[in-house]
Amino acid sequence: MSQKTSFWDILDTSILKQDPRHSKNVSMYPSEASAVVTDADGDQLVIGGCKRKSWFRNKSQRVLRDKPYQTELFEEIKASEFTANDLWKFKLSSGVERDLHHEAKRAGVYYDESHKFEWIIPSEHDEEILVRGEVDLVIYQEPDSTDKVGIEVKSITGYYGQRLVFGKKSTKGHWIQKPEPKADNLLQAVLYTLVFCTLLRQFTAFKLVYISRENGERNEFDITLVPEIQDDESFKHRVYIDGKKYKYTLYAEDIMDSYKLVQDHVIADTLPPRDYALQYSTEHLQMLADKDLLTKKQKEKFEASGSLEKGDWQCSYCQFRDLCYDEEKNPIEYSFDEETSTEEFLVTKDLF
Repeated sequence: MSQKTSFWDILDTSILKQDPRHSKNVSMYPSEASAVVTDADGDQLVIGGCKRKSWFRNKSQRVLRDKPYQTELFEEIKASEFTANDLWKFKLSSGVERDLHHEAKRAGVYYDESHKFEWIIPSEHDEEILVRGEVDLVIYQEPDSTDKVGIEVKSITGYYGQRLVFGKKSTKGHWIQKPEPKADNLLQAVLYTLVFCTLLRQFTAFKLVYISRENGERNEFDITLVPEIQDDESFKHRVYIDGKKYKYTLYAEDIMDSYKLVQDHVIADTLPPRDYALQYSTEHLQMLADKDLLTKKQKEKFEASGSLEKGDWQCSYCQFRDLCYDEEKNPIEYSFDEETSTEEFLVTKDLF
């Protein structure tokens, strides 16, 4: 009897033979945008991407640019980082975007898709900061309008993510949790809003839209930037969502500051501090417990044992996690000197 052929084994083998998801162009990505914000208690925290991850990736691009002989090995290692499940998620997300493009055309409001984005941020260094990406969709505000609206599309699954962006109501219709965008998605949309709406004035508005791949539920957030005078008489652009101030004090310029900090560390050959943790410290867990930011079960376990397996998802899914933490989840620290450049370090770590 011949062995049973698996449909998914055949397709998984095919999908794993994909082009490497990397670029030799040295740039920052909108999806890596981060910012230091202030919460309602006056405490500062980081939202969005991790600056250390951006540092590793930016250094990687520089090695590919300056050491092309390492490209083949780099491609093999990078391609193996994504599982078949990961790649099917990417495919499903791309499929949602294609369907939205199609329906925008049918509705008579389609203008463009994968709208190229390149923005140069002035730098104190000789090399300017290039931010490169693309806006998912651009539509006309109405079928007969010439006003254009930028759209950042996010398809989403999972209980906690959907509860955040769609909110949750009681049986009586009262909000238990009001909808809000995911922080990393918001920062990406803020960057596009700053460039296309405020600086270039090509779009009259910008939206961050969500659709559930599980049940088709949908939501959208209007992102606007309002000039606000600072203490030194300069002004920054405060982030508003649906006409209201974002829950954290956040300015579009905070994103630029984070990009500049990454570049400072890249040029200086120094690692930026971690923005997130694979395993929270006892002190951090206690803070989360005090602010009721743990689930009931997590809080009970932490109070009973004084420990809890919990960290940031950004670290769990980071492609550079093994360079940042050892197998016991202890942080790995590095220092570089004139004899050992970061480029040489990355090659010796088999990243390339």
